Amino acid sequence: GVINLKLTFRSPLTAPPAGFSVASPARIALDFANTTNGLGRNSQLFNEGDLRSANIVQSDDRTRVVLNL
Repeated sequence: GVINLKLTFRSPLTAPPAGFSVASPARIALDFANTTNGLGRNSQLFNEGDLRSANIVQSDDRTRVVLNL
């Protein structure tokens, strides 16, 4: 099973996001510089394949998206 997650931005990213993963609990975190959370909420349920949910945290000049597997 492959899952594709599409994130949409108002303008193209100037650099790829920094990221890291954690094995237990299984998570992937991506840091997007100079972005804000336009979703209107801080979490999103998916329950598709291995992807359970995502948490979106905005801080100063970056937004972190944590994918909960």
